[in-house]
Amino acid sequence: MLGTVTIDIIRYEPKKRGINRNMMNQATPEGANDSFYHAFEELSIQNMDKIWSHNEGSSCVHPGWELVVGWIAIRRSWIQIFDDTESIKIRVNTLRSRKHCKVAIIICLEDIQALVNGKGVKFGVIATNIFEETEAKWFLTHHHGSPLSNYFGPNSEIF
Repeated sequence: MLGTVTIDIIRYEPKKRGINRNMMNQATPEGANDSFYHAFEELSIQNMDKIWSHNEGSSCVHPGWELVVGWIAIRRSWIQIFDDTESIKIRVNTLRSRKHCKVAIIICLEDIQALVNGKGVKFGVIATNIFEETEAKWFLTHHHGSPLSNYFGPNSEIF
């Protein structure tokens, strides 16, 4: 006898932030990359739902995390991050961008300032974002963020 498998998509409603400012632009890889960071700064799972590919081959590595594979698991990881984060500001500097047919790779430096579990944090991340074009829209299929050691963000006091 065959059994059935039920997958529940968790309905996530952010408790303390404005969401869905409708800043999604997926016409170009650069627009999609900007939309990803807007969703991140807004702590908006609804906009993450729009920018990410809902493919089981999608993957994500948050700084200090193991590899997360498949949209359902990636979505849960963002929910966990958003639950722990009261606010976040990300300054993104694109270091390299390359497009080949229906795939684009964008490498960025992220300067992050956040309030996480009541504590202010500042750090730098080098991120690789890979987008695939589907039906004239660009969707994020891979995000890998690695923390930078000895990082001094803009306007840092070194001495």
